[in-house]
Amino acid sequence: MKHCISILLLCLIATTYQSCKTKSLPPVAATNTIDYDYNKVITEKSLITINYSLYNKGIRDTFEVIIDTIFAEEWDFPEYDIKANLKRSGQMKVELVNNQILVDLPAEITLTKDSFLGRLKANGTATLQFVSTLNIGSDWTMRTTTKLVGNQWTKKPKLTIGIANLPIETISNAAIDKVKPLIEEGIDQSIADNFDLKSTMMDVTKKMNTPIKLHDLYGGWMYMVPDTAYMTGIKNKQGISAGQIAIQAKTVVSSAKPDVTKFPKLPYLIWKNTLADTSRLSLQMDFNYSFLDSIAREKIVGQTITESGKTITVTNVKTGPLGQDLAITVTTTGSYKGDIIISGRPKYDKQLQILSVPNASVSVRTGNVLHQAAAWLLQGKIKSELQKALEFPLHDKLQLAQASIDQFIDDYYNPYNMTVTAKINKIDLSDLSPRAEKVTTTISSGMYINVLFKDLSFFR
Repeated sequence: MKHCISILLLCLIATTYQSCKTKSLPPVAATNTIDYDYNKVITEKSLITINYSLYNKGIRDTFEVIIDTIFAEEWDFPEYDIKANLKRSGQMKVELVNNQILVDLPAEITLTKDSFLGRLKANGTATLQFVSTLNIGSDWTMRTTTKLVGNQWTKKPKLTIGIANLPIETISNAAIDKVKPLIEEGIDQSIADNFDLKSTMMDVTKKMNTPIKLHDLYGGWMYMVPDTAYMTGIKNKQGISAGQIAIQAKTVVSSAKPDVTKFPKLPYLIWKNTLADTSRLSLQMDFNYSFLDSIAREKIVGQTITESGKTITVTNVKTGPLGQDLAITVTTTGSYKGDIIISGRPKYDKQLQILSVPNASVSVRTGNVLHQAAAWLLQGKIKSELQKALEFPLHDKLQLAQASIDQFIDDYYNPYNMTVTAKINKIDLSDLSPRAEKVTTTISSGMYINVLFKDLSFFR
């Protein structure tokens, strides 16, 4: 398997939060083996759920190749001086139920015998039924156990020239018995050779632990530390097999590129009856004040505000903490020359998707002393315009993130016969805390991910 959908998820998350243009210090799993120099541990883990479905035709095509290869051989029965050949006489019927692959194989058997009467042939058809049981251990070791559970003759073999003492049906059954272990071992070996799930998960885990740069200008690196994976049984409906796999991970976000040198542990696999269909992504992020300054300056520096004969021009903006509040210092010239300080508790409006400071208070600074602002600064247009500098909209960033995700999917999965969709459906910011050097918050978002595999080319 060249790729895994879990690697896509890492890229999706990185693309999403790249659009937020933040940098931060990370959480780290205490049981992980990766070297780190961080000082925060995220409390809420991400759960990345993939809703996948697979056309049964893709599985059927793979099994037919395996069977055709096995049936290419000819078998001898020296006690009867007879040779036997089997071949697939039609399309196989394949269904996936929970952890089993159920297969009906239509087969034609041909017996040949050279005699003084010439070459004698006997032909018959049967449906061979076998079951492949997938066993995936908690360490991602995958084994299949295939059993030929029965065969039903649809046309019993008969010789073209009858010989009374030749037990044709007995020989035909013996031929099927002889090919039975070859079918069972051939399928199991072919799956083992082509689908090394443990190596795939090792690659996925390593990729998830590879730091990805979030933004060139503002910096920031991210990687994920998976600890647990969940898998549901497979359901079969109308020619499509569907299931879910989820990976639980801690998300690490750092302002500096981390030195990741040791290979992390594989996530522990647990089987579940059901899983939520929406991924839950959680990041502890730090909005550095320099980042907030850059946004505020773009919005208000150079702006002139006039009201009731009073005019001020904003020349600089600087954000920072003021006790438990977020404060923005606006330097102005004009009717008031000096610093205006607007402060309050930051809140996130889920509906408007705006981080703001509602009900902010306004004061002015003379030297190092704060005073109540002049009455004309406490009301009307000037205060309203200044307070807008404390609004940080995120909805446009989410739209850019969704567009980036869609483009990434189109570019990355175009070569494969598959369809991938990933939609951000909500975002929330909680635990907003102004600190000495940054505003710390937990960002939670939901994402629905669906993957349709039309064949198995993606896994080879």
